[in-house]
Parts: sequence; structure tokens; C-alpha cells
Amino acid sequence: MKSISIVLLLLFCSSISALERSLEEEKREWKNSERLLEEPKIENSAFDNQSLVKIKNGSRLDFYKHVKAPLTDTSLINDETNRFNRTHGKYRFKKFLKHFKGPFELVEVDNGKAEILKLKITDPKNKYIAKKVYYRLENLFSEKESSDAYVENGDVFVDIDITDVPVGEFKAYFRILATKTNHGLGKKIGHLKRDKKEQIYSFLHYGKFIRIESPKVYTFFTFENAPNAPWVKISTDGTYSEAGIIISYTYNIYSSEGALADSISSEESVLFYSFKSPGVYELEVIAFDDKQNQGISEKQTVEIVNSAPTLVYNVIPRDGLPGHFSVDFSGTYDEDGQEVILYRYILYQGELSEKNWAVDIFSEEPKIHFVTPASGVEYSQLILAYDESFNVTRDLNTFQYSGGIAPKYQGHYISTDENFLTIRYIGAEFEDPDGTIVSYHYQAIHEDGTIVLPWENETVQHNGLELVKPGKWTF
Repeated sequence: MKSISIVLLLLFCSSISALERSLEEEKREWKNSERLLEEPKIENSAFDNQSLVKIKNGSRLDFYKHVKAPLTDTSLINDETNRFNRTHGKYRFKKFLKHFKGPFELVEVDNGKAEILKLKITDPKNKYIAKKVYYRLENLFSEKESSDAYVENGDVFVDIDITDVPVGEFKAYFRILATKTNHGLGKKIGHLKRDKKEQIYSFLHYGKFIRIESPKVYTFFTFENAPNAPWVKISTDGTYSEAGIIISYTYNIYSSEGALADSISSEESVLFYSFKSPGVYELEVIAFDDKQNQGISEKQTVEIVNSAPTLVYNVIPRDGLPGHFSVDFSGTYDEDGQEVILYRYILYQGELSEKNWAVDIFSEEPKIHFVTPASGVEYSQLILAYDESFNVTRDLNTFQYSGGIAPKYQGHYISTDENFLTIRYIGAEFEDPDGTIVSYHYQAIHEDGTIVLPWENETVQHNGLELVKPGKWTF
């Protein structure tokens, strides 16, 4: 019995010594952990002490094991800054993220949104999956901000609003709330541990946040406006991008009240624009480069005294004549009161060049007739109207017709036989775009309704007929 008591006493003393050594080690580890946290000054962050504790078992030491010393080697940051300045990258985070030594890796993903930072959050060991992120940039937010994590194609992401973050360098603090997956490498990210009460774990990451100023597009333009002319020619000479090449423009026209009167998107660096109403307007150009950057010009003012005609027209098929059309300009008017005196219709294929014009017709009357040159071909049609001051309005779009095409009338003649005054010789020229003409039909109609037909049959192109009575005849 005495020997048993001695053994128990020795075991008790041994346990006391082991516990004292364990407490000493824990104190040393605690001090080391607190020393590691001195640089980022966690106590001044938006997180209270309790929010930094790993919730499981209330063990602070387990949590602090995930927090490492702050980044002191800035050479990599400088290298990254230089690299992004050279390539004009769009990213706002730098490679300092790889210096975070917590369980998660945070990598920025380009989402094409300048004010929303998209981060991919992964655990290389696939032990934890992020659920929510609290974040703070030193001296910018008085309170901690948060964003819920979400899953896309099996990966976890979080979106952070950086609208109010200026260009510069800041200390960044992230607290990530996570749950455990089915432990082990190779498990898919969605394999969560299905406990009745899912444990929540909290991890702190910190480092440097560098927001690089986005590369700029510098937009400039000049305009020309002849005296009393209703148009301007806008040229964007001098416009350039720091990041790439200019690929398109938006030309905005504002009324004197500041309302957007018109907006034209174009890949051309020069724009001719006709105003439909007199007045004072502001001009603005927005240029876009191939890196999704844009630049807005300063506004310039132009005063328009005379307006160009307001072009109103319809292209209408002609009844009974396949492939024949009429352009009706009857709705066209000029707001400044001038008369519209001339109309023009051009149909062409390829570039707008006179050599490519298949149809070019002027008319003082508000109606033009034309025949489609070919079936199944896509053409461009240019429609124009001129007022008394020869101000012009134009419209350009496409035209296509598929189907048969009736012959196109080219001209005719009627002549008299000097020996037989009642005899008339008649003939006509036609163009047949899609076939061969097989018959020609002529007739003469007397004012009393009498009809006379040629003496040859309809297969003869140049024919003759006899007027059987005096009076007025129509051929």
C-alpha cells in the first residue's frame, strides 16, 4: 500500500511539472504571437479581439498560428508595380497576396469592373471553404465592411466595392469566416462536412493593398462649321490611349438645356453631322481603346442658324412590276421654313464611289422610281434631300431584293413617214436584268378611245402603225 502511494505521488508531481512546462510554452507562444501582430497593429483595426479568435474550443493560440509576420520585402511589390505600369494592367491588387501565409490564397480575377474587386479564395490543402469576408483598408474605413462569398464553377469568390478607394498604397486586413470541408487534398470544394451544427472558423490575413491609377484615354476633337451651314465636321485628331489603341468613338450632341439630343457610335475618327433644328448645341466625344478604357472630351459649343431638311421617306414596291420601286419623299420638310427643292437616290455596292453606283437619280419632284439592278444582292442606299440654301440631309442603310425583275424602260422613239403622213414608226429600248425580252407591246389611243395596234406582231422591237383618223393620239 505504501509503495502504491509513493507511485501515485510521483505521478502527481510529474503531472504538475508537465503542466507547468506546458503553461510556460503556451506563454512563450502567446508572446511570440503577440509580437508578430505588433506591426499591423490589429488592436486599431475595425476588429475587436474576440472577432479574431478561432471559435473552436476558444483557443487563441490555434488561431494565431495562422498569422505570420507582416511583409517587409517591398522589392516584389515594386517589381509588380513596374510590371503593371509597363503593361497597363487593370488589376488593383499586387502579388503581395502570395505573401499571406494563412490557410487561404487570395488572387484577383479580372471582371472588367473598375470599381468592384473580385477575389478568388482558395485553400491549397482544401481543408476550409470561405463563407464571408470582413475587410478594412487602414485609414479608409471607420467600420469593417463585409461581403458574402459565392461559388462559380466550383471556385469561391468574393466581390469588394472599392469605389471610394483612392490611388495609393494601404495596409489591408481581411478576416475570413470559413467552414471545414471533408478534410484532405483532392476533395472537391463543394464537399462540406455535414454536421448538425457546422463549425465556423475565423482567419486573419493582412498585407499591402496597392491601387494603381487606371491607364487613361485622352480625347480631343476639333470641329468645322461653315457660315449658316446646318452641319459640323468633327475630327478627333490628337486622341490617344496610354494602354492600347483607340477602336471606337461615341459622338454626343446636347441641346442648350443640356439634354442629350443625339448620340452616334462609330469606328470612324471623323463625323459629319447635320442638325435638323436651329439652335445652340454642345458637342462631346467619348473614345474607347482595346483595353476597355475610355476617355471623355471637354464639351464645345456650336450655334446652328439654318437647319437641314428633315428627311422622311419610304421605299415602296411598284404594283405589277417585280423589282421596281418608288422612293416617296412626300413627308420631308425643313424646320427653318425653307423649301425642299431637290431629291436624290443612290444605290451602290461596295465603297461609296461613283464607279460603284448602280443607280443615281435626281428629281425635283418628291418621288423617284428605280429598278433593282440584280436579285439577291445586298446594296447600300444613300437618300438625300436639299433645301433652298443647298443644305443637305442624308440617310444611309442597306437594300436587298430577291425575286424576278421586270424589264427596265430605257427610252423610245416615234417618227413620221414623209410620204405617208398617217404612218408612225415606233420602237423602244429596254434592259432586262434577269432574262431575255421576248415581246414588245405598242398601241396608239385616240382621244375618242379608238385603239390602233402595230401591223407587225409583238415579237418585233421596231414596229409601225397607221393612224386611222385625225385628232389627238397618245402612244
